[in-house]
Amino acid sequence: TNHQDEVLEYDLATSNFVRSHPFPYGEGGGLTTDGCDLLATTGSPYVYRLRSDDTGALQLVEKVLVTHRGVPVQGLSEIQYVTPKLWISQRDTSSLWRVDPLTGEVELELDTSGLAPRAGTAAPTGVAYLAALGEASLV
Repeated sequence: TNHQDEVLEYDLATSNFVRSHPFPYGEGGGLTTDGCDLLATTGSPYVYRLRSDDTGALQLVEKVLVTHRGVPVQGLSEIQYVTPKLWISQRDTSSLWRVDPLTGEVELELDTSGLAPRAGTAAPTGVAYLAALGEASLV
């Protein structure tokens, strides 16, 4: 959860709570899956790759530094995996980044400022993907 240092697991078929997993890496920002692992952001410049061990507990496999032209990207927030890339919004900005999940290198920056007017530090932060519509549905 965002402020409780944990990831909550629910049963996909029933939506019933299964268990919580410790998440000691910082405040939760975003969470997605690549089909095998969970990928998480915390507002830091890192993407955390988590994998279930033999007991079902989540273990940190690696953390990847996200950089744009060699500079770490702070404030990573909402995250979606769209094969084979990550799309990540940046807090308090209108930036949406396409990131290589293995290297952390930013491949593309989208400026979303024309989608909605900003009010103070408020900016579009959600990232959604509809597989049925293809990559063009990333909003």
